[in-house]
Amino acid sequence: ATASTALTAITESFVKVYWDGACGKDKIEEFAPKGVDGFVLGTTVLFGKNRPYGDILREIREIG
Repeated sequence: ATASTALTAITESFVKVYWDGACGKDKIEEFAPKGVDGFVLGTTVLFGKNRPYGDILREIREIG
């Protein structure tokens, strides 16, 4: 099954889904509208970017 198919099956149940690992803006844009409840941000999007965390988090919140 593809990630989208699996996600549909999971979100139709009463399970909360959080994405942890290699979670970039592209994944958030694609999967937030499909029902992912939250994303664990790390080095892909947040850490080591030489930008204030607040600026990055504002951008992410605007996505979904």
